[in-house]
Amino acid sequence: MEPQITYIIPYYNGQATIRRQLDSIYATSLGPTELEVIIIDDASPSSAQNTLHHELSKYPGLRIIRHETNRRQGGAKNTGIHAAKGEFIAFADQDDTIDPTHIKEILTLAITQQPDVILCQARRYHINGKLQTPGHPLGNGATMSGKQFCEKYFNAAFSASPWSNIYRREYLIELHRPMAEKTLLEDVDWVQYHLFFAKKLMNFNYPIYNWYAHTQSITHTNTPRLTTACIALGYRKIENSRIFCTISPQFANIIYEDGQHTIATELRAAWKVSHPWRVFVSDGCGEISPLIWESLSQLTWDKWTGFLIRNRTLAAIIMTLAFPLRWAIFFKRLILHNGD
Repeated sequence: MEPQITYIIPYYNGQATIRRQLDSIYATSLGPTELEVIIIDDASPSSAQNTLHHELSKYPGLRIIRHETNRRQGGAKNTGIHAAKGEFIAFADQDDTIDPTHIKEILTLAITQQPDVILCQARRYHINGKLQTPGHPLGNGATMSGKQFCEKYFNAAFSASPWSNIYRREYLIELHRPMAEKTLLEDVDWVQYHLFFAKKLMNFNYPIYNWYAHTQSITHTNTPRLTTACIALGYRKIENSRIFCTISPQFANIIYEDGQHTIATELRAAWKVSHPWRVFVSDGCGEISPLIWESLSQLTWDKWTGFLIRNRTLAAIIMTLAFPLRWAIFFKRLILHNGD
């Protein structure tokens, strides 16, 4: 007998918080045969790996799958989807918690109704202590197609994170749209895509997840790699929009009035605060592909930024002229290399 739900937890150096997350998941009223938990160890160091195996005996049905190379959260979630046996799938981060109160109730209805996606809520605990619980503009138990949902509520306040929803496993496998791997911000466009193509969405205005923001989280760390990932994410969202617009003229009106403008604004902002030379060094900032450069060139820019986009190699040199220390280090390395 298949479990009702599988929780997928990407794991990397999460030994300080993983027990709290596991305790919250196992606090649901689901029995051992109804619940499956899979931790994807994304090539953690041995100390974090040992912590996981120490926890195996404490939690019934806990499975651990290890990546030999780091594929980040997108790769871990892709692995978990294909390894899961549950009828439904939910995602959880290693440093958050599940709200177990309504999980059993939601699954009881879901097993009968068989929606592709179950829309729920998440509590967001901000760094400043503020608590936010965004709600959907739908009643409990309301159902509609994903296309209908996006046409009516795409620009409404709903979470774009996968852990606010529950997904039917066979739907994810049939749609075969993996998350972006080896990059940050891997899931927002993935959620959009799976909401749009769902044949049946069901809504519950219940919080099923607690997200704890902190200063060391990925989304609060301003790094060149994060900026690059923002540009890559914007490109993936534009690609989604193009696909959706070919299927839904009504959605085309929505996205061009609001969503497309927002995406373009995000891309411009990300470029202006980025360090272009980072694109040309082998430090893992390779998400900017020729396709992304092409999409950037199609947006409306001011004169100077447009020049940078069209002449990105020259731009990289110009932008580094203000940083003589970088040039000094470069020539020092060059001299030392030639001297060997």
